[in-house]
Amino acid sequence: MKPFTLRKEEEHRAALMFGYIFLIIAALLVVKPVRNSLFLTEFGPEQLPYAFILSAAVSALVAFLYARLASRFVLNRLIEGWLVFSTLCLLASWVMLHNGVQAGWFIYAFYVWVAIFGVISASQFWLLANYVFNAREAKRVFGLLGAGGIAGAIFGGYLTKYLAPVLGTDHLIFLCVGFLGACLLLLRLIWTKPVQRSVRESHSEKHRGASSADGGNPIKLILQSRHLTYLAGLIGVGVLVANLVEYQFNAIASGAIQNEDQLTAFFGFWYSNLSILSLTIQLFLTGRVLRLFGVGASLYFLPGAVFIGALSVLFIPVLGAAVLIKLCEGAFKQSINKAGVELLALPIPSGVKNRTKTVIDVFVDNAATGIGGVLLLLLTVTFGLGVRHISLVIMGVIIVWGVVILLARREYLHSFRLAIEKRTINIEDPSINLNDASVWPIIQRVFEGSNARQIATLLRVAENTAYDRIAPFFERLIRNPSGEVKARVLRMAISTPEVNLTEQAQILVRHSDSEVRVGAIKYLCCTSSDQAAAFEIFLRDEDLRVQTAAIIAAAEEYRDHPSIREEIDIVRAYKEVFDRNGTAALSAPEVSFLAVSAAEVIGIAQVPELNPFLHKLLEDASMDVLGAAVISAGHTRAPEFVPKLIQHLGAKGVRRNARSALAQYGEEVIDALVPVLHDPDASEDGLYGVTRVLSMIESQRSVDVLLEHTDEADPKARFEMIKALNKLRIRVSSLTFDAKRIESLIIKEVKAYYDLLAIRRSVNTQADSDRGDRPAHCLLERAIQERLDKNLERIFRLLGLKYPPDDMYNAYRGIVSRPLKRKANAIEFLDNLLDHPLKRWIIPMIERPSTEEGIQLFPSPYKPPALSGADALTLLLEGEDHWLRACALFLIAELREPELRTAAVRHTRSAVPIVRETAEYAGRKLEVCRA
Repeated sequence: MKPFTLRKEEEHRAALMFGYIFLIIAALLVVKPVRNSLFLTEFGPEQLPYAFILSAAVSALVAFLYARLASRFVLNRLIEGWLVFSTLCLLASWVMLHNGVQAGWFIYAFYVWVAIFGVISASQFWLLANYVFNAREAKRVFGLLGAGGIAGAIFGGYLTKYLAPVLGTDHLIFLCVGFLGACLLLLRLIWTKPVQRSVRESHSEKHRGASSADGGNPIKLILQSRHLTYLAGLIGVGVLVANLVEYQFNAIASGAIQNEDQLTAFFGFWYSNLSILSLTIQLFLTGRVLRLFGVGASLYFLPGAVFIGALSVLFIPVLGAAVLIKLCEGAFKQSINKAGVELLALPIPSGVKNRTKTVIDVFVDNAATGIGGVLLLLLTVTFGLGVRHISLVIMGVIIVWGVVILLARREYLHSFRLAIEKRTINIEDPSINLNDASVWPIIQRVFEGSNARQIATLLRVAENTAYDRIAPFFERLIRNPSGEVKARVLRMAISTPEVNLTEQAQILVRHSDSEVRVGAIKYLCCTSSDQAAAFEIFLRDEDLRVQTAAIIAAAEEYRDHPSIREEIDIVRAYKEVFDRNGTAALSAPEVSFLAVSAAEVIGIAQVPELNPFLHKLLEDASMDVLGAAVISAGHTRAPEFVPKLIQHLGAKGVRRNARSALAQYGEEVIDALVPVLHDPDASEDGLYGVTRVLSMIESQRSVDVLLEHTDEADPKARFEMIKALNKLRIRVSSLTFDAKRIESLIIKEVKAYYDLLAIRRSVNTQADSDRGDRPAHCLLERAIQERLDKNLERIFRLLGLKYPPDDMYNAYRGIVSRPLKRKANAIEFLDNLLDHPLKRWIIPMIERPSTEEGIQLFPSPYKPPALSGADALTLLLEGEDHWLRACALFLIAELREPELRTAAVRHTRSAVPIVRETAEYAGRKLEVCRA
């Protein structure tokens, strides 16, 4: 099995980047021994802690200066400048060494420069790799690039071992100069137009979404970003643990091996073996670990291995334990952990990454090294701890390390969410505390203003609260031109006896707005000493509009206040008003107005004795009357109206009212809706209406019914049912969705997707052999593509029932978007979020959706076979999609293939007009061909 699964289009870029990192690390492994040899010869190991601390201090300044340069120069220019500067520093060092200059300041400067050179060069490489490869390519390629660095370390180490005695320490610097020159050439080959385009796209994203952050201090940017903070924490903790492990390894080894030459040979042997082990892990494990476990889980391998090594040193502090902990730390650090950390940085906006990543790599790495030196001095000198007790410190730090990894993984997923989102919608739920002194001036300004929309909104918010503080504004607000404002003020003023709006209400009784009329009459009657008598006066008014407003107001009082039902006989009032006016000579608009008002009164009063009148209104020919009657039937929630309401689900003009009315019945109406889902003769509008009603009834029963029937429905109805489930999932968080059933539905949709891919492949092959210029071929190809797109949407809607809906929506938008980077981010996000069983079905489908590659990546037990043209058309004729069936029949007619005649003629009896008519057309064409 191949250790790396590169794709053909990635191989050239991967080879160039492999060579680049190989040469950079080889140069570092040549110059490091030179540095160590010079320093230990001149000062001895006692001054190493001071070198660590100096490196940390200088790296802070270098990181700051580098960040300033990164904001001004394009990445390739920055890398070229660093490589040239490093080459000049190497040449200057060779001149000084060749002339015998070994002053203390030079040795310290050379030591610090080598430390910073290694970190900046590697950091620049990985930053460049983030542009050369997108998130999905990176997961496949970064393992190989890590192997290149390890191979470079092995090569550089062995090269130094064998050439140092021959060339001399100072002349080894020329090898590094040659390696850096080759890196400059490789950089020119790597920096191609696609990479430049990636950089431009990233910078445009930066200006759209991260421009404010890019201008800040890099340290401040890191502290303000949780993602960057966790990334810095991971690197820092890793370096700190590495220093503690290095101390244990050196201390135990030097104690066990007294001879200097043997000790040197021991170090050389195990450091070489460490690189080889790390390379082996990189080649055969890193890629698989990242694919199987994702970025977050892969980061636990290193601390877990070191924890085991620390335990061994704690209980058995011998040379074998020291070797074990060093192998655990070194092997995983430069392989799985390195690739995981670099992948962790992918979602960071490019502008921020440009300014901060090198700061993290340089400053944090060296700062942690300095802290490690200080900590070792405290532990060994101040507290007098032995080697084995350092393991306890290591284990404590590893616990912190694990927590940081957990937080970093969460932030990694969150960053990918932000990277793939196209828009952010924040819906605020207004909540106003009228007693809040800070809010009251705002309320006062709104009520003193003239903006009717703002006033009405504020009145709606205050409608169910104690609004005595706004009562003084009623006299002003009642004069507002808005009918909604007038009506709300009149209704609210009933409960505020200190405000008298009688004079204004008497005028508004004959207002043109029906809501205002009802509000005015209700105010006058409810504030009267004899409500029944007051209503009776308005019920006998000569104005038809006043009569209907009065009975509507009376119906509201009858419904809301059972105590006055003895005083108001709503049934008698209804008969008097509508019977009296029903015999009068009215115009057609007046008759319609009267019937609509009658239906409205029945729905408000909810008196069973009035239901027979509503049955008649439900048969009315006027759409206005019928619509009002349907709405009122829903208000009554009387079971006797349910069959009629179900019939109206497919009626144009009132189907929306019918859906709302049935939804008001709640869960009790579901049993009456289910038979429609089972009815093979049910119309599409009826099925759609039932589905919409179920989406409006927020109960577990709705979810269960929809899930039960989704698997049986045709694609169009299935799509509507899934949409209904999505709405319920978003609106009601307490509902539960059968995960196993959803997963089986998803897999079924994925299989259908690949079946369509196989059919399209066959159709395209047939088109190529048949000149491909037939309109029927083009029509069928377009229809199949439309079905594939719809199929993909159904898959993501189903995923939205199992995973956070917003995440799935944003991932879907990323998958279907044009920018490849956005699509790669969406796939990487899904790869880390989906459960493994679903991942193996979905990731190949969305990552390589073309016909050939998509079918080849399909899980082998279910891989659809290659189809002939006739087989593909037969499958479409037997399928459940009417439009695809019609398109297939049209192509059969154009191809005039006699062997498909029987299958085509069978559909002349189809109940679907488009299928039947196309089958008849195909039959005539094939009959002519046979003749």
